[in-house]
Amino acid sequence: SHRPDDFRAFDKYVAGRAQFIWSYKISGAADYLLLAMVSDMPTLRYLTDQLLEAGIPVAKLTTTPVIEQTKRFAGLPLQEMFGPGSSAE
Repeated sequence: SHRPDDFRAFDKYVAGRAQFIWSYKISGAADYLLLAMVSDMPTLRYLTDQLLEAGIPVAKLTTTPVIEQTKRFAGLPLQEMFGPGSSAE
């Protein structure tokens, strides 16, 4: 569902679950991108089952487990974003 009340209910549910450490509302084939931190696959399955049983209209749920982090966030590259030759000048 794309009703504003449904989006608010989804946002509230996700905000109340500590396992969801990031939530992005996105455009395209999906409405949200969530990052969840869990200890193992059974816990991920439990978390997704709880989301689907929460009474929030969810048409499709796709999970993509992370195997390995290959680059860590090291801060925003402000020099490259706003330095010489950038469109911000």
